[in-house]
Formats: sequence, structure tokens, C-alpha cells
Amino acid sequence: MSKDEKRKSVSLEIVFFAVVSVLAHFVIPLLIDLTDPGIKNILTVIASIMCAGGLLYFIYERRAGLPFFYGVSQRGGSNANSFIVLAIGAALFRVSNVQFFIIVAAMAVGIAILSYVIPTKSSK
Repeated sequence: MSKDEKRKSVSLEIVFFAVVSVLAHFVIPLLIDLTDPGIKNILTVIASIMCAGGLLYFIYERRAGLPFFYGVSQRGGSNANSFIVLAIGAALFRVSNVQFFIIVAAMAVGIAILSYVIPTKSSK
């Protein structure tokens, strides 16, 4: 993969992550009653686990050389890639909009750094 292709791929991944995160951030309060403070604590724990798992899944996808859009037939599962997991994890943090955008920006920078640091299967 050339440097220009890699830059386009990373840009697409970050834009996809940001758009899904923002959409999920504003849709989740419509689906879940957030008046109970215990729910916010549970969502924070789930969000942290999903973000950590999404980053590990992203590392696996990079090392395996998988394309951004790929489908794997999973028995009883979904075909969500690591960016969906990361976006939903980021959206589950129940913080103000400014804090949310800071979280998304920090994760986007982390994704960009990881995508250039982690060697893919094809570049070995």
C-alpha cells in the first residue's frame, strides 16, 4: 500500500469513526433512561471495556491485513469492524458534548498513530 493510499484509508476510517460516534452519542439518550445515576456508572464501565476491546480488535485487524470493509460469516454474530465497537464505546460515555468531542478527537489521534505504527500483514 502506497503512502497516499494509506493516508486515504486512515482518513476514511477516522471520518467513519467520528460520524458513527456522534450519531450514537445523540441517539443513545433517546433509547435509554439516563435519569438513574447507577445507569451512568454502568455505561461508563461498559464504554471503557468496549473502547479497550475495540483498540485490541483494531490492532488485530491491522496485523491480519484486513480491509476496512470486510465481512466474516459469524454464527450468531455481527460483521461490525473495530471502528463500530470504538464508536459505540465512545458514545456510551455519558459526558457533556464538549468532553465527548475531546474523547472522540483523542481516540481519532490514537487510531491514526496506531495505524502508522502497527505493521500490516502485507508490509511484513
